[in-house]
Amino acid sequence: MTTEPRRTLRVAIVLPSGMATRTFLDTHVAQLFAERDDLDVTFVTPHDSDDDRIAELGARHLHWRPLRCPGAASGGDRGVRWQRRLRKGLLPWFHGWLGYGILAYRFNHIHGFAGHWQKRRMPFRRKLREIGAGNFVFRFLGFPFPGSRLLYRALYRAYYSWVAPDRSVEAFMDELKPDVVVLTYLQYFGMRPYWIAARRRAIPIIGIVGSWDRPTTKGPLPPTLVRYVALNQIMRRELIELHGVSGDRIEVIGWPQMDQYSDLSASPLREPLVESAAIPSGDKLILYAGNSPRLVPHESDLVAHIAQAVKSGKYGPAVTLHVRPHPKDEEWRTRFEAHAEPPRITVEPPERGNLKHLVGLLRRADVVISTQGSVSLDAVAMGSCVVNVAFDGNVDVPPELSIRQWYEMDHYRPVIESGGTRVVYDFDELDAAIRAYLDDPTLDGRGREELRRQILEPLDGRSGARLVELIAAEARASGGAQCAHGGRP
Repeated sequence: MTTEPRRTLRVAIVLPSGMATRTFLDTHVAQLFAERDDLDVTFVTPHDSDDDRIAELGARHLHWRPLRCPGAASGGDRGVRWQRRLRKGLLPWFHGWLGYGILAYRFNHIHGFAGHWQKRRMPFRRKLREIGAGNFVFRFLGFPFPGSRLLYRALYRAYYSWVAPDRSVEAFMDELKPDVVVLTYLQYFGMRPYWIAARRRAIPIIGIVGSWDRPTTKGPLPPTLVRYVALNQIMRRELIELHGVSGDRIEVIGWPQMDQYSDLSASPLREPLVESAAIPSGDKLILYAGNSPRLVPHESDLVAHIAQAVKSGKYGPAVTLHVRPHPKDEEWRTRFEAHAEPPRITVEPPERGNLKHLVGLLRRADVVISTQGSVSLDAVAMGSCVVNVAFDGNVDVPPELSIRQWYEMDHYRPVIESGGTRVVYDFDELDAAIRAYLDDPTLDGRGREELRRQILEPLDGRSGARLVELIAAEARASGGAQCAHGGRP
């Protein structure tokens, strides 16, 4: 008796941004896929360089396609060129402003999210910049009756019922014939063509919400997904209570990018993991983790103050300040480089995707200074003390632009309430918090444990494995159903 050969299951994973790509290609998740010969995986990303990164894994069953034009659309080269021009020019504005932007504004308005009301008070130019981050806060988007749930539901149904297929994405789906499609950063309107193409072919869709702030900042989720992936239990509750997702469709996997933190849990606390930063091995380390200049333009003042305090011995002897700019900070030289005075004050260029380097810095740091960002969670995961800066340095900033308001946002409120970080509102409080943590790193230890429990768990090093197995399980279920109904062999 002969047995039929096992069928390779096909998976399409759409990663529309650098942060989405990071979760898969800059962690061990890609390697886990490389080790599974039962899955044929195609990553769709916006960066051509990702093709080489995937090829370096040496797995013939891993492939890459460009996000903007993943398939060869019918109609000849001329048609493809015109489609690219439209997608790059008019269609993003049309889908964003007149499509998803209207839904996002109304959804956030109805639920009264703090971030939405804060950004509505911003000046015109700043509101324009926020569009690039997926925040639609111009009031005309809610006209008329922004608080009407009935009108919102009608617009939501219309948006997700209207079919305007993208020829290239349609061709890609027809060519690949995936058993399951994985969409990340679901609230990015550029995901809609992939959602449409998968739905038209009855291909199951797994949605990864992407980041802990998105359920309360970026608008509604698309319907009819077989699984929604959340990072923690708070996100799961938000998906149920705010987005109406059935609890049995939500999988809580943890943070794949934090798996390697668990791998280092047995390492000596003071192990000098960072050589490239030239940090003196015997010093206590203050790590300043920079934010985006769009959100915190005043950080140079903060770094200058801390640097001067380090040089004067205000925080004690043998203390080093190391500045790590935000990965997307293109202004880092003008913001930070003038403060560098090695070896006591060091500044590194932005690192895009080098998670091992970040792990080394966090592991080495005694105190991490940040201005309301996810790096605070990374630091707590590694056991570091965290100081959150909630003032604007020496700059007189209007309330609607002050960093202080970001600590009132819905997703960050549990961090503050946990007591796992120290929030400071002036330079004196900043100095006191740094000195206190350097003198006694056990301070606020219970708060950090509570923060880990609420926001970071499960933190067991297996988040990536859970994600890969979830995708494989849905692909198997879909593949078996197709074979049973005479689908693709």
